[in-house]
Amino acid sequence: MGMHKKKNIPRYNFHFRERFIRLQHENKMLKLRQTEENNNEQILILQASCEQLKDQNNQLTNDLW
Repeated sequence: MGMHKKKNIPRYNFHFRERFIRLQHENKMLKLRQTEENNNEQILILQASCEQLKDQNNQLTNDLW
């Protein structure tokens, strides 16, 4: 019976390795998606700030004339 268990160990290691690799890939994809979402949020904030600065610049230009 001891020999039978030793023959199964490589198979179990293979399945754990496969699952580990899949989980690593999934984790990488989730991190990328989170980074993209954070970047998109930052872009929206920067666009709003840019619009606000343009409006302020236009107001100051109009005040000069």
